[in-house]
Amino acid sequence: MCGAPGFLFVVLVFFTCGTHGKIVVIPSASVVSLYDLLELKIDGVPPVQNPYDPKQISVEATFTNEKSGNTTVYGFWYQNYTITYVRGEEKLLPNGKPDFRARFAPTATGTYSYSVRILIHNKPPMVTPLQHFTAIAASPASSGGCVRVSRSNSRLFAFEAGEKDNFFPVGQNLCGYETRYNITVFMGKWMTRLAENGATYIRVWTMDNVNDTTRYELAIEKEHLGSYNLTNAWFLDWVLIFAREKDIRVMLTLIDQHSFRQSRRWPKSLYNKANGGFLSKPGEFLTNQRAKDLFKQRARYIISRYGWSCHILSYELWNEIDLMDDYNSDNARDWTKEMATYIKGIDQHHHMITQSMSRPQGDPNVESLPEIDYVQTHHYDNITYGGDIAAFLIGLSEYKRELYPDKPHYFGEFGLAPAMQALPPNNNNLTVLHNGLWSSIVSTNAGTAMSWFWKFIDEGNFYGEYKAVQKVLKGLQFDRYNWFTFPVTVANCTNANKKIQSTRPTEVRGLGMHGVPHDTQMHQPKALIWIQNLQYTWRELQHFTTTDTMQNCTVTLSGTNGYSEEVNEVVELDWFDPHDGGKWLDKQDITTCDLGWCFLGKVPPFDKDIVGKLDWAKVKDAQHHMH
Repeated sequence: MCGAPGFLFVVLVFFTCGTHGKIVVIPSASVVSLYDLLELKIDGVPPVQNPYDPKQISVEATFTNEKSGNTTVYGFWYQNYTITYVRGEEKLLPNGKPDFRARFAPTATGTYSYSVRILIHNKPPMVTPLQHFTAIAASPASSGGCVRVSRSNSRLFAFEAGEKDNFFPVGQNLCGYETRYNITVFMGKWMTRLAENGATYIRVWTMDNVNDTTRYELAIEKEHLGSYNLTNAWFLDWVLIFAREKDIRVMLTLIDQHSFRQSRRWPKSLYNKANGGFLSKPGEFLTNQRAKDLFKQRARYIISRYGWSCHILSYELWNEIDLMDDYNSDNARDWTKEMATYIKGIDQHHHMITQSMSRPQGDPNVESLPEIDYVQTHHYDNITYGGDIAAFLIGLSEYKRELYPDKPHYFGEFGLAPAMQALPPNNNNLTVLHNGLWSSIVSTNAGTAMSWFWKFIDEGNFYGEYKAVQKVLKGLQFDRYNWFTFPVTVANCTNANKKIQSTRPTEVRGLGMHGVPHDTQMHQPKALIWIQNLQYTWRELQHFTTTDTMQNCTVTLSGTNGYSEEVNEVVELDWFDPHDGGKWLDKQDITTCDLGWCFLGKVPPFDKDIVGKLDWAKVKDAQHHMH
């Protein structure tokens, strides 16, 4: 298990200004790899009443490099801890006294100079002499730098640097807010299992914690507005460093709607006038200047402490902002624009920013803002929606593509609604997880749909779903293509189980995505198709415990190549079982026709679903092939 950043190299710089005494700057290293952490420990700073309030004190470190220019990061108040485990339970003890720290990750090689400036209210500024460190080539863990909206395809993500280019997030939520203790034990176990199975993404909440039933160990602002829990802030350090070790990107959520709902946590909110706060109702949070200032202060602390890491994928300003009481779309738009602009102005890496809505249709008035880098959808299947998660994710994906044609989109939360989870058999949750993953992929989203139910996945050890996804998707360099969906016509299926063939449907669903390369000299078209037995839905499995084997299915793909008008080319089609770890099943050939790809052969038998993968780079000589 990892801990907080340690100090490998020490240089002491003393600075005296009037009666303030000595300022001691202790860097963690003299040589730092690109995108790795340089941490400054700043001792001797005069005390103030609230070290979190930038109106009372502002600690600023400015770094200069001839390639990257000047970058200023804010310091933050910090308490180090030592963590031990006694009979499997974490024990945290303070290690030393609190102090100011500043964190920086270089983005260019060469020599950096830096100094620290300290501004205290009604006192002259203090500035330390210049110090230096050297930035060298990136370590393997950080060679890609931060993830951005792709420059070559604005509906996808890509790394900003290095040999890595495409980033297609595969993963789930890992909020863990019901975890009352042992947050490092649980998070460490969950992330290890995710990484072992190819997952590259999690979503983590850091927020207030006014709740009678939980003691969330990643909630930073717990006891008082404008001051922060240093123990929990250290725990979040641990989680983000461990995620970096496992090469998992993190969406960090800053506010949760439950704190602004009368039916949830508003009666105990620190903002509520009834509890000594200053807001009469939740909706005022978006317009009240003091509330906005307090949010900016907390955002500044979070950005200063954690913003050095490129393993933060993005900041989610709100979880489901539209569920707060008194929600006003125009107020939400103004607030979002103001806060996103502020955060990007102080964030050394300019991480992506997003919002989420509870309603699947979202709020275009907010989500269309240029300050919002990408869009999410939250969707939970229920009886009203018919128990077929794939049908709704496919439809919602098309709706969001039309609404936001130039922004990445993925499903930030999905799963079964709570009422449906209680209905037997419980293992149908796995059906929803599986169908949600594959339907979201072939619907040309920027990442897989992200399940909300992390405990269910862990208890059932269903992490292998992610391994299958990564195995099948290997080699699909998403951001080098423009991706489009196309219909897959499936016909002639018969049911291998003769006993019940007449009582169950033999209908299947087919959907494909094909990629047209930006550079046809360097890359060839590719395609992915997903064929689903419609017996394999939550609704059907409430009546039948198993699915029947579909056989003799024929598939026709048309109008899909988007590149070559040549006829009688033969392209290899690989079939995979998306349940058995992405196991390769068979290889077949398809022949191009005047409408694109056409395939009139049979699909291998399958019980639940099957995935086909085409790579135009595997074109054969049709005449030679036919002879």
